[in-house]
Amino acid sequence: MPSALHCHDRWEAIESRLPDWLAFADRCRLAAPFCGPRVWSAWLKARRSPSEPAVFEWRSGDGELLALLPMERKGTRLEMAGTLHFDYQDLAALDTAAAGDLIAALVEAEGDRASEIVFPQVAEGSRLAQALAAPRLAGLARLERRFWSRCPVASIPREPGRGFETALPSRQRKDYRNASRRIAEALPEHVAEHHGPGSFDPGLVGEAAALHLASQQRKAGPSVLADASLRGTLEALADGESPLCLSLLRPRPGAAPIAFHLGWFDGATYYDYLTAYDAAYAALSPGRWLLVSALAHWHGRAAGDELRLDLLCGEEPYKNRWTAEAYRVARAVLLPHRLSNLPRIVAYAAVYGLKNARNRRLPERGPCLEPDDASGSVALPR
Repeated sequence: MPSALHCHDRWEAIESRLPDWLAFADRCRLAAPFCGPRVWSAWLKARRSPSEPAVFEWRSGDGELLALLPMERKGTRLEMAGTLHFDYQDLAALDTAAAGDLIAALVEAEGDRASEIVFPQVAEGSRLAQALAAPRLAGLARLERRFWSRCPVASIPREPGRGFETALPSRQRKDYRNASRRIAEALPEHVAEHHGPGSFDPGLVGEAAALHLASQQRKAGPSVLADASLRGTLEALADGESPLCLSLLRPRPGAAPIAFHLGWFDGATYYDYLTAYDAAYAALSPGRWLLVSALAHWHGRAAGDELRLDLLCGEEPYKNRWTAEAYRVARAVLLPHRLSNLPRIVAYAAVYGLKNARNRRLPERGPCLEPDDASGSVALPR
């Protein structure tokens, strides 16, 4: 029997299959721990409205699961689940061929129902990026891409007999020592807390959210933690087994935090996802100090001979203090070939062409995500 595409669009069906999907994702090499079913299923459950879940399976003729793609349906648009908030996504697949077959089958099956299939953030070198480049797709849909952001990365060695602080770059070591002195003088009772991965009080997410909302006045746009769906997702992840972790700096035990770092940890890499600090304490550099404190914590728990720091998407200046190395993340849209879609194809080509022309003036950075063999498996950034 030929392979077949299956769509699950009811929460009860999604929830019943989740254990099998989690086991399947463990067999696949995802680009990051927040790309797995544990995270996107929590997002879909928190969302439920106004979008509709649509999780696609690609199975062999004998029923073996080959690839898995979580989407949200928004009218005539399909969008990959959770990517507006989780920096980038990846799909679980046994190999790149299966991933490409799933996406091609999705384009064919949707027919006139989906006028665009959107992947808001695709990390270069990920299986998803490779699948979207499959030649078969070119005959089914037009692929438009544009630069979205870059993710700086750094490595902190783990060597026997060498302490964490001495492994830091000299600039970070100096900044940390100066901040430590200022914090110790101003806040002699300060305490740093490190929670996770997962299985910690969801109320701590609320404390971090309150600080992020209060500090957002210094930045453009609303706080992402004003989104109740994201809050609900993070609280659910904190309450169970997940890669989510949270560091808090309190001026004294029991006081409200003055800085936090929310991230993900998979045993080898700490992904610094979201941070904020109280502007009243800005002179103490609490956010900078807490990041180093968190890295020291995860450095002691990392497997292998280094802890990798991934600062994820964003152009915040503090990220450039750590490294100049980065990998790119792009926005990708598939526009099915059909006559009724021609105006949309022309519009996307024009807009994305202009954006890409502008982005070519940006400095190029070497990719840190590379396929590790011909099968398309993903080697996470080194």
